Amino acid sequence: MSAVVEVRQLTKRIKGKEIVKDLTFDIHSGEVLGFLGPNGAGKTTTMRMMLGLMSMSEGDCLINGYSVKTRKEEALQYVGGIVENPEMYKFLSGYDNLMHYKRMHPNVSEDRLHQVTALVGLTDAIKRKVKTYSLGMRQRLGIAQALLHNPKVLILDEPTNGLDPAGIRELRDYLRKLAKEEGLAIFISSHLLSEVELICDRVLILQKGQIIDSQSVREPEAEILEIAFEVDKLEEAAALLRSSLPDIAVKTHGEQLVVEAEREAIPAVNRRLVENGIGVYGIQTVRKSLEERFLEATGGRAE
Repeated sequence: MSAVVEVRQLTKRIKGKEIVKDLTFDIHSGEVLGFLGPNGAGKTTTMRMMLGLMSMSEGDCLINGYSVKTRKEEALQYVGGIVENPEMYKFLSGYDNLMHYKRMHPNVSEDRLHQVTALVGLTDAIKRKVKTYSLGMRQRLGIAQALLHNPKVLILDEPTNGLDPAGIRELRDYLRKLAKEEGLAIFISSHLLSEVELICDRVLILQKGQIIDSQSVREPEAEILEIAFEVDKLEEAAALLRSSLPDIAVKTHGEQLVVEAEREAIPAVNRRLVENGIGVYGIQTVRKSLEERFLEATGGRAE
């Protein structure tokens, strides 16, 4: 995948204090990249610099090859963004709000307006006044506005704030659809780790203004897996495997027997247990949740 956004050594100092320090990362076409970190880690500051809303102390952000620092107008024509909440004229309809924004972009056609309205699922409500919209509908209208000029990048700061579970799910589905069908690069910050895990392809973890970890959310199968066996004779099963399969790491976790082995070894382990009179009631691969990985990376501490 090609990098649409290239952030290089991005740094922000305020009154001599480094709020963001030496950030370097890429965002690719069709990718949803999550941006995680405790409150005060520097997420919003980073996004504001990327959107040209705040000056950079050092470094740069290139969008579609254009520098936000030196060629801001050219760079930002490829970006749609929502920092905090989308601002709309509530006494106007959704359609009139989009028309007002459309006038700022002379190359946007009427067909494009209808296209983005359909894309975010507001076709039936677009002629209603925004004051009648739910919070989720306003968020989707904000995304439609951000998409109107056909950007290559969408930057969203905490877009699920205030949404109910149904609204969060709607927004998640639309963002995945945008990445897949429009090839959009999406950069999203959130405190809802369970949602990030469902929507993102990759995450960056920020702490005290620095990236401390980068992880794939949808990791390929590793060569060595942790496999949990639910058995009826836990200690007997552990002793059996340790003595008969010394090359496989064996431990107990709660009521489960956990082994570290290659995927191909699972049938042999299961067979060894069953042949020795151990009842096996379940086998599953152990995966750490994004929340567990986040807490490991940050030490479970706020700033």
